[in-house]
Amino acid sequence: MFKQFWGSQGQQAQQRPQEGNNDPWYAPSASSSPGSSRPTTPSPSSSGSFGAQRPTDRPSSASHVSPAEAACIINALKDKSIDELRKLLSGDDAYQNFLLSLEPVKTQNKVRDELRNETLQLARENLEKEPRIMELRNQCRIIRTTELAAAQEKLHELERRKEELLKLYSPGSLLHRLQDAMNKTDEESESLHRQFLEGEIDLTTFVQKYKKLRYSYHKHNKKPPSTKPSSWVSPDWLTKLTSSLTLGQNDDSNIPIASAQLEDVSELLGGALFLPLFKWMNQYGPIYRLAAGPRNFVIVSDPAIAKHVLKNYGKYGKGLVAEVSEFLFGSGFAIAEGPLWTARRRAVVPSLHKKYLSVIVDRVFCRCAERMVEKLTPDAISGSAVNMEAKFSQLTLDVIGLALFNYNFDSLTTDSPVIEAVYTALKEAELRSTDLLPYWQIKALCKVIPRQIKAENAVSLIRQTVEELISKCREIVESEGERINEDEYVNDRDPSILRFLLASREEVSSVQLRDDLLSMLVAGHETTGSVLTWTSYLLSKNPSALKKAHEEVDRVLGGRNPTYEDMRNLKFLTRCITESLRLYPHPPVLIRRALVADVLPGNYKVNAGQDIMISVYNVHHSSEVWERAEEFEPERFDLEGPVPNETNTDFRFIPFSGGPRKCVGDQFALLEATVALAIFLQNFSFELIPDQNITMTTGATIHTTNGLYMKVKQRQKESVLAA
Repeated sequence: MFKQFWGSQGQQAQQRPQEGNNDPWYAPSASSSPGSSRPTTPSPSSSGSFGAQRPTDRPSSASHVSPAEAACIINALKDKSIDELRKLLSGDDAYQNFLLSLEPVKTQNKVRDELRNETLQLARENLEKEPRIMELRNQCRIIRTTELAAAQEKLHELERRKEELLKLYSPGSLLHRLQDAMNKTDEESESLHRQFLEGEIDLTTFVQKYKKLRYSYHKHNKKPPSTKPSSWVSPDWLTKLTSSLTLGQNDDSNIPIASAQLEDVSELLGGALFLPLFKWMNQYGPIYRLAAGPRNFVIVSDPAIAKHVLKNYGKYGKGLVAEVSEFLFGSGFAIAEGPLWTARRRAVVPSLHKKYLSVIVDRVFCRCAERMVEKLTPDAISGSAVNMEAKFSQLTLDVIGLALFNYNFDSLTTDSPVIEAVYTALKEAELRSTDLLPYWQIKALCKVIPRQIKAENAVSLIRQTVEELISKCREIVESEGERINEDEYVNDRDPSILRFLLASREEVSSVQLRDDLLSMLVAGHETTGSVLTWTSYLLSKNPSALKKAHEEVDRVLGGRNPTYEDMRNLKFLTRCITESLRLYPHPPVLIRRALVADVLPGNYKVNAGQDIMISVYNVHHSSEVWERAEEFEPERFDLEGPVPNETNTDFRFIPFSGGPRKCVGDQFALLEATVALAIFLQNFSFELIPDQNITMTTGATIHTTNGLYMKVKQRQKESVLAA
């Protein structure tokens, strides 16, 4: 029947399906753009629904009609006679009405109407909300404007105060005030003469007052402004005053005295202390005296002298280090002296035995490094800048937390206040070592001076954290009863150093245990974080070394995590770390105090009580000690030789000190740094953010001033495994 029907229309009927526009045969409202789930909003021209199409419109191609729709049309047409079909084609509205009667079209029109109503309703709701949105936007603009105005006002106030301080403490202002003091002394002197001549005071009183005024006069006396600025406006006056007070007139030590200059003040008082020490080494030689405030230091930059001081523990104690950091470390073994130090070191050292280190590589070092990789991956994908100094500091806090206490600080996920507290406390200890006046020894002042309040709060936080962790572990150990042996200890679910110390059943006070563990927490976290920071910095500045480190890690590990046994094969990577420790030692200075009079190599005499600074930075950067001392050359240390230390370099390399008081955690730190860096290199390539001004400051270790920002990029696993 269909063949007869279409055939009766002749050639014109056969061409009709291709005539007209290419719109689909069904209503526009039933269509949607490809890949979109949103309905097309009806336009005014299509608001008349299906009737807008011409009655003769039919599908332009089979691709517009689904099999289900075609079946529906066929079912509707198959029972119609030829006359009925002709009527559909000849009538003005018949074909349109026929299409509208089909169930799919009815359904589509219904859906279209519902979607159009929903769209209109949403539009009305949006229009109703627009005034509120505008109101909120205006409120935000007002808040931002207000905050900006307040910030600008505060900035202007700070600028005003800065100008006032600059005026108050400028060289000219200080000279003027000192001149006023001298004039006042002159007036008092004239008055004193008058009182004596007129018999108002006797000779004894006159002499006493005259001596006092004479001292004051000479103290304030100035050269004319046209001459070289007076030593009173330069730190050089401190050198002269301190030398006269602490050395007297008969200094036969043969040690030259360095003269501090005005530009050195910022570094001496809270900056990077080791930088002016290096400058003065180049001026005065490998040993010189630096006078600062009420004390003077002998600065040592010679390996032979450093060796003498560090190995003769009976002649040289911690001295000033203990004084300025007792507020933090208490009686911990890091600063303890004499029998207490001997006993505490003997108790702590066994906890760092080889079995423990081999276990902790996988259980702690690798797992924490993997966690850092996980946290860095989104930044690697997005290309965001990452402060790697902060990341490494978070990593090493998590490591020392698990290794020391079996406690996860999880600082890679959440900011831990312990990191800032440790840095604050260590910075305070360094500042105390160079304070012109040790006012912090007056307890009452520590309660009101902001810097001291901040330091005390930091120490309280650290101590509270350590005490809580000790308490939890003590409960576990006491519940177990019997002492465990070494093998049981390393295979236990909690092979932490704290557990080892408690399980040894040694008689030790809670305070002493706290101070010992706090020493390890601070030193272990701070040192390794800085090592990783500066090693990654040096590698990023030396692409050939970075490439070689990547190749070695890929070759040795083949995509798996490192083990304790792998350390001996990661030779180049280990030398990169030791070369980083040479260029950026942690700490950059070691402080000792002579307990008895002694003669140093070179016939330099020191008296009992003399404070000595061994500048590790100077020893490591001295051109007299190292060839190309300022260059990063990992292979200056023989790859086939032993890992460099103070013994096999004859104290030319002393990042962990030397002698009886050498750092007990040196192997722990090197292992941790090597594992962390190996896993970091396995997963990422990295480069410095351009135009960074990388400058140095110190706490107990060398930090960057403003962070170390890098871009990290994921390495292809295929290339890693292929290597």
